[in-house]
Amino acid sequence: MNILAHETEPFPLGETGPYFTGWTTVTYIDESRQNREVHLTIMYPAVQQTDASGRQIKKNADPDHSSAPYPLILTGINDGTQINWQLPSHGFVLAYIGDSYPVSSYDHHLVDFPRDLVFALQQLAASPPDLLASVIDTDHAGVMGYSWDGYGALAVGGARADPEYYLAHCTDHALEKL
Repeated sequence: MNILAHETEPFPLGETGPYFTGWTTVTYIDESRQNREVHLTIMYPAVQQTDASGRQIKKNADPDHSSAPYPLILTGINDGTQINWQLPSHGFVLAYIGDSYPVSSYDHHLVDFPRDLVFALQQLAASPPDLLASVIDTDHAGVMGYSWDGYGALAVGGARADPEYYLAHCTDHALEKL
């Protein structure tokens, strides 16, 4: 059997999809981590609307329920601001975590950011914003990213950093340069 003969149609993410994109924000408080605030921007397929002046409404636009619920993609602010309109235009909900930590805050990226992603998924499943109550399919969710956001995605998927291994290799490489 020729598998190639049964290929599906291409999925051109480089082109804008058929959905208009709306967005909203929400902040969840993680009481188990000293009332840590997790800020989310949520982009979703929406019904195209205009206000009285004819301007398009994007913030808090009415969701498009025609094919809801839509699968959820979680990421950090680096990826979220790069692809924020594209994925929802193809029928995904994109939730990205705002970053109020300095780039040099390794503790945040190594420990807190992956926990923020898991907490965000739990909160969106249990208590989505009223506007999106029947729009987000948290049973079909993924995490994506590159750079630090990629590390967060790997950590949520089960990858673990081994500090001893890392430090041993850093020492080896430092000695090679001498």
